[in-house]
Amino acid sequence: RLPSLISMSGVNGVCKRSLNVAIWPLLSLLGWLSWPAPCSAKEIPYRVLFVAAGNQYGFDYRLLAAQSKQESAYRPNVTSRAGAQGLMQILPSTGRDISREIGIERYDLFTPWDSIRFGTYYDFKQRAYTKPLAKDYMDNLRLMLCAFNSGPHRVNQYGDCPPFKETQHYSRKIFQFWPENRGMNG
Repeated sequence: RLPSLISMSGVNGVCKRSLNVAIWPLLSLLGWLSWPAPCSAKEIPYRVLFVAAGNQYGFDYRLLAAQSKQESAYRPNVTSRAGAQGLMQILPSTGRDISREIGIERYDLFTPWDSIRFGTYYDFKQRAYTKPLAKDYMDNLRLMLCAFNSGPHRVNQYGDCPPFKETQHYSRKIFQFWPENRGMNG
């Protein structure tokens, strides 16, 4: 499991990293040794995890980070009023479905890696589901985010992003955060 291999902490503004030496060559090949620890407000928390999930499912990691910022403000132990959990705010019932689909028996939605990979997989499914309705790539991402927030059945029902204030606000905020993340030292 990736989180057990990498730990990061900040003390008095100084970033400390500890890394399992056995995986050093693998991370070097993947280009992850240059990632900064998330000790500065200008850096993306959990960057290495967003990169890994983004690479697996074909997403810009900064879009995933922007989504997590909107979902949980990067807080891994948060639970919404609806019961969604973790960084990416996955409902436990959705987590069970995803775990069956991707073949993972043991998981914890409050663990950053599990939350990010489950959220990214769910994004991947919603992107495929909403693609026939989309005008172009960016519209597909917008519809994907709307489906993530309100459910794919709502996007299908309206043939577009549902006219719910929360869902409209959700997708707009993520698209606002995404360019901000592009300029970050993340």
